[in-house]
Amino acid sequence: MLHGSALQLWGRGELAQAATREEAAVEIFRSAGDGRWLSYGLALLARVRTGQQRPAEARELLEEARAVWSRVTTTYGQPFDAYLRYYLGSVALVQGDGETAGTQLAASLRELDAADDDMARGVVLGSLGLLAAKRGEDARARARFAEGLPLLRLGGDQWDLALLLLNSGLEEARATSPTAGPLLIEALRAWQQLGSTAGMAFALAGLGEVAAASGAPHRAGQLLGASRALLSGTDPLHHLIVPYDLPARVIAARAGGDPVAFDRGLAEGQDWPIDKAAAAGLASPPDPGTDLE
Repeated sequence: MLHGSALQLWGRGELAQAATREEAAVEIFRSAGDGRWLSYGLALLARVRTGQQRPAEARELLEEARAVWSRVTTTYGQPFDAYLRYYLGSVALVQGDGETAGTQLAASLRELDAADDDMARGVVLGSLGLLAAKRGEDARARARFAEGLPLLRLGGDQWDLALLLLNSGLEEARATSPTAGPLLIEALRAWQQLGSTAGMAFALAGLGEVAAASGAPHRAGQLLGASRALLSGTDPLHHLIVPYDLPARVIAARAGGDPVAFDRGLAEGQDWPIDKAAAAGLASPPDPGTDLE
């Protein structure tokens, strides 16, 4: 119960509450001598610590999880070792250690290929895409995201699907691809269902860029203004998405169209409650060149 609740809280970005519940769950699993669930609990707590920007603690928890898992008698083919490699690679990615991240993620992907675990492969491909984006390899990032998305759509991992949709949409928006809008709308819906303000805000920002590129400066300003108002500088999602400098994107979007219409929209969007912002993001965009106010 505690573990499941912590997993839901982590998915919504409520990290302090997730940590409290998972710490209690880990102690119960430890006291009960349940190695399997202790490994699961340590791994989830490590993901929470990563989100709390405490990667050194996350790495220690994952190393303990690996040690505990090595003593578990497995009765089915769950490749949890590969999952732990993925988590270690993710921690290294957050720490900016691209070499370690690449090594761990590639090893995880090989093991998951051998295990035919397609959903987990989709998650790892998403992280490999993120690594490529952080290296400035945007075409490779887009290819990795596109490879991972169909795999994640097969399963029930809504958080990782939402993350991959967001990263893919932001990369496609950077490339002014026509697939950016549909991906970001799907990402916005997914983060709305998960209750993540940061996820919704980044999706709105991407949709604002799509609007700017399509000649709708007023809508672009509204969506980017709403995003700017919703985001905080400490959102843990910053570390899990492609490099995204919101102030620079706002400046670029404003320069690409009618600055007066953009500024009017920006002021409006900054005052929107989150529900109104989401509804605007999900609404059909205006025809090119009309941008009705």
